[in-house]
Amino acid sequence: MATIAKKEFRPSDVAAYRANNVSDRYIIIDTEKLIIELQKRGFVLRDIKQAKSGQGRHVVRMRTENFTEINGEKLYPEIIVQNSYDKKCAFSVETGIFRLVCSNGLTIRVPGTVGDFYKCTHLGEPAKMAEEITVKFTQSLESVWGVQRTMSEKKLTDKQKIDLAMRAAEIRWKKTFTRAEAKKLLAAARPEDKGNSAWLVFNVLQEHVINGGVQLDGMKRMPRAVNRARTHALINSQLFEYAYEMATTGKVSPFNIAAEQDN
Repeated sequence: MATIAKKEFRPSDVAAYRANNVSDRYIIIDTEKLIIELQKRGFVLRDIKQAKSGQGRHVVRMRTENFTEINGEKLYPEIIVQNSYDKKCAFSVETGIFRLVCSNGLTIRVPGTVGDFYKCTHLGEPAKMAEEITVKFTQSLESVWGVQRTMSEKKLTDKQKIDLAMRAAEIRWKKTFTRAEAKKLLAAARPEDKGNSAWLVFNVLQEHVINGGVQLDGMKRMPRAVNRARTHALINSQLFEYAYEMATTGKVSPFNIAAEQDN
């Protein structure tokens, strides 16, 4: 059975500081204090990803103690907090799911709440923010499991699976590979991940594009795992949006590689 990674994450890893490019009037949301307040409310600190410099943008994932078992798999609902002290990104909170089987976290954007999951009504007050986030998170759980159920029930054709794999490759590497090459990303690493549901295909693709390890033609070396905060969050969010679109409409909308290369 898979176990949760033992790497220690400390709230102090994202201690607040005032960057040179912000004024005294700029309100800093102290992620360290927010984490501590969320821990008081039952959340477990699971992962911290920071900018390459170790400062600035950071993404924090916190899961609940309680899990939901679906088809024999333990799934823990999560919150994903994105913040920065140098105005590189706005403070945001999203929902996610942590899969015990692979110690991996997935971003799950509940329809109707994207960009609006949590509004900072108590900007800069960690205790009040943590309480509001906890309430909003609890209210969203039914919708989170509804999204998971929708994706689990939708069976994809081979063509749809390859279409989604090609989109995953475009998101990760900002280039188009052949369908035969993209198909390599559909190889499940575990027996429990084999299947045609949009949920399983999404999980397999997410693991490959985030953790690396699959080399496609045109690559000079084996891709490494994505660790930079911004890139990790962007890939997770974009891949989910396309996977959910495939599950609900049967197709994916065009992907503008040129525009993404400018980001």
